[in-house]
Amino acid sequence: MRQGAYLILSVCFLAGCGNAEPSNSEAHEIVSRSTSLALACTSCHLGEETHGAMPSLSGWTSDDLRASLRDYKTSESGATVMHRLMRGYSDEDIDLIADYIGQDYD
Repeated sequence: MRQGAYLILSVCFLAGCGNAEPSNSEAHEIVSRSTSLALACTSCHLGEETHGAMPSLSGWTSDDLRASLRDYKTSESGATVMHRLMRGYSDEDIDLIADYIGQDYD
C-alpha cells in the first residue's frame, strides 16, 4: 500500500514540474532530468523497507550511493541487473541520481 502512495506522489510531483514556469530553464532541465532518472530507481527500490534482494535507498547518503552506483558501473565481472543498468548511465547521470535520492546527514 505504501509503495502505491509513493508512486502516486512521484507522478504528481512530475506533473507539477512539467506545468511550472521555470525562472531558469537550465535549472528546470536539470531538475526534470534528475527526477526522471531517480524515478527509474523507485520502480524497484521504493519505500523505506528492504524487500528481498532489493534494498531500500532510504537513508543512503549521496556520496555512498554515488560510490555504490559507480562500483556497479565499473565492475568488469558483475552481471546483475544493476551492473547492466549502471553501464548505460554516464557519470553525470549517476551524480544526478545520487544527489536526488541521497540524503546528507549532519
